[in-house]
Amino acid sequence: MDSLKKILDLMQNERGRVFITDLNGNPAYVIMPLAEYESFQKKKRGQGQIEELLARVSDLTDQTEELNRQITEAQVEEFEEGTFDEDNLERPSQTITLDETLYIEPIESNKHAD
Repeated sequence: MDSLKKILDLMQNERGRVFITDLNGNPAYVIMPLAEYESFQKKKRGQGQIEELLARVSDLTDQTEELNRQITEAQVEEFEEGTFDEDNLERPSQTITLDETLYIEPIESNKHAD
């Protein structure tokens, strides 16, 4: 028990973590303040939730791409068969017009050729 007290005193004096190594000198354990450990666990759970959301977004993207592919194939098939009815397409409810003229110019680089 005396060794543990020495470790805890050292940790408190150093205001940080204490690493305990195995017989080969490889890190085996870490002693850290409980508040720091709890904060680490919260961040770890949050990272897991982010990864789960990213996976769901990726799945939805794949499903959307597959649906779009199927729609395109059906439209191409109808067009090739001559059954594609352009008049049956849904038209936008509003017409958007631009009253301004847009100019697109390349951005000049700050690098000068010598």
